Amino acid sequence: MFSADTDIDAVLQKEIQVMYSKLQDIIGTTDAYILKDNLDGFPWVYVGDRFVSPGALAFDSPVKYHPYLYAVPSELSEFKKLLSDLGVSQTFDATDYLNVLRRLQGDVKGEPLSPEQLSFVHCVLEAFIDCYTDSQAPDVLLNSLVVPDSFGLLAPARNLVYNDAPWMNADSTGKSFVHVSIGNDLAKRLGVRSLRGSSLLDDELMRDLPCMEYAKISELLALYGESDFLLFDIRELADYCNAKKVHLIYDKREHPKQSLLQQSLGDIRGSSLTVVFEGTTMSREEVCSLQVPPPWKLRGNILFFLTWKQQERLPLHILNQKTIEKTLQRPKKKEKQKPE
Repeated sequence: MFSADTDIDAVLQKEIQVMYSKLQDIIGTTDAYILKDNLDGFPWVYVGDRFVSPGALAFDSPVKYHPYLYAVPSELSEFKKLLSDLGVSQTFDATDYLNVLRRLQGDVKGEPLSPEQLSFVHCVLEAFIDCYTDSQAPDVLLNSLVVPDSFGLLAPARNLVYNDAPWMNADSTGKSFVHVSIGNDLAKRLGVRSLRGSSLLDDELMRDLPCMEYAKISELLALYGESDFLLFDIRELADYCNAKKVHLIYDKREHPKQSLLQQSLGDIRGSSLTVVFEGTTMSREEVCSLQVPPPWKLRGNILFFLTWKQQERLPLHILNQKTIEKTLQRPKKKEKQKPE
C-alpha cells in the first residue's frame, strides 16, 4: 500500500515528463527565447525530491554534491536537448566547485566542519584539482579558494601552510596549518604554501634583508673571490668595520638533506666557512650593499675591489677618486722578449 506522498511523487514525476516533452518541442523554434526568458533564474528542473536551477546540474558528475550540485537523473536523459539549451552543463568546472565551497562557508557561519562535511569538502577539492590534470590551477582561482584549516574552519588557501617539516615545533612557528585530512601533495596543488618555504621566504623578512641567490653568490666568488686572496679581503673588510677580532669557523660536516628548511639548498649541504666579526654591528643597508657587485657603501665610505688581467689584483681597500684614476693608469708589466 502506497502512502499519499508516494502517490503525489508518482503523479508529479509523470506529469513533469509530459511537460518537459512539450517544452523540448519549443527548442529550435522562434519561441525558444521566450521560454528561456521566462525560466531564467528559477529552479525548474525536478530531480526527484526538489526543483533546482540548471546551473546546479550536470549530465556527468563523478560525485554527488548535494545540496549544492546535482547530476541529471536518468529519468530526464531523454530531455537532454531541452536541458542543455537552457543551461545544464555536460560536466562541472572549477568555478562550480569554488562556488560550492563558498556556499558551504556561508552555511556553516564560522563553525568547524563536521566529519561528513570534511569528507565532502575533500571530494570537492579533489574534483577541483582534477580540472587541471596537466597544469596548476590559475592564481585567480587559487586566490579565491577556501580549504579547511587545522581546526576544521574554512579559510583562504593562501593563508595556510602544510607541514613538510615534521621535525620542527609547529606550535612555535605562528603559522596556520591546513587540516590533516589534506595531504601535502593535494595542499601544494591547491596553492597552500609549505612550512619550509614560508619559514625562509617570509615576506617581512625578505623585505628587510633579502637573501642572495646561490647563482649570484657563485658569480661574485668567480669574479672577486680568488681563493688566494679571499681571507685577506675578509680581514681588510673587518678592519673597516672596526672589528676587534675575526673568527673563521670551518665546518667539514655534511648534513642530511631531509633536515633542510629549503629543499633547493640540498646541493650545497657540504662544508662551510662562517665568518664572525667580533664587536661589529652592521646596519641592514650595509649588509645588503655587500650582496651586490662592488663598489660597496660601508661606514660612509665607498669600498672597491679591482681585479686585473693576468690574475693581478689590487688588495681590497678604500679608494678616493684620485687614487682610482691613478690606479687605472697603472702601466702594464713589460713582457720578456723571447731570445731569437
